[in-house]
Amino acid sequence: GPQSLRFLDRPWNRQRAMKATVVQFNFVAFDDLVPYLPRFRQTFPNVESFQFLETDIRTLNQLNALSMLQGLTAINIGTEGNPVTAKGITS
Repeated sequence: GPQSLRFLDRPWNRQRAMKATVVQFNFVAFDDLVPYLPRFRQTFPNVESFQFLETDIRTLNQLNALSMLQGLTAINIGTEGNPVTAKGITS
């Protein structure tokens, strides 16, 4: 949840942080995540994949915020709680 984002500010064991390759976000509004995205690359330099579950991603423009992250090889967006994945939406 949203409270977990504050743990990015705490010191992480460097060896353990280097082992992380996937980050999964659950029940955190995507817009609340955006300010933290640059810290993920600093704290977890080997992360290649982000998974978003119940993060209220509504537009492709929101996903544009991920462009500030280099080295991602996969982005998975769960269908539940992420309206951007709904078929047949027109604006």
